[in-house]
Amino acid sequence: MAGTYTCKGNRMLDAGASTPLQATIVVKLDLDNAWLTASWTEKGVKLVDHRTFDDVSKQWTRFQLASDGSHAVLTSIGEKAGETVWEGTSASSTGSVQQRHHEQLNGKELKLWGEALLGGTWQKTYEAACKR
Repeated sequence: MAGTYTCKGNRMLDAGASTPLQATIVVKLDLDNAWLTASWTEKGVKLVDHRTFDDVSKQWTRFQLASDGSHAVLTSIGEKAGETVWEGTSASSTGSVQQRHHEQLNGKELKLWGEALLGGTWQKTYEAACKR
């Protein structure tokens, strides 16, 4: 997964509208290869993502920190049928929300999309196709 990706997609807005999303993701191993660290840079938004595997719980843990002060803690059992699903909670100045992030890595292509539990239903929040 390590490398630099250029991503294009959409960020969903209220009432079914969307806005274009263009981002760069740089993924590398960090802290003596104990963590996978990614930086996400998009116009007006920066995000740092740290992931590690816990041998005791047999799951991945992911911490996301954003330039707007929001943060998320998510877990995953890892890749299953070509997809990794992360589930957890994000918190910001507007409150907390349950989230799911999906990743599909196929060679040099990475497909990403996210969902938030809003009003009792899962709603897509973004989707992006990325190339290394």
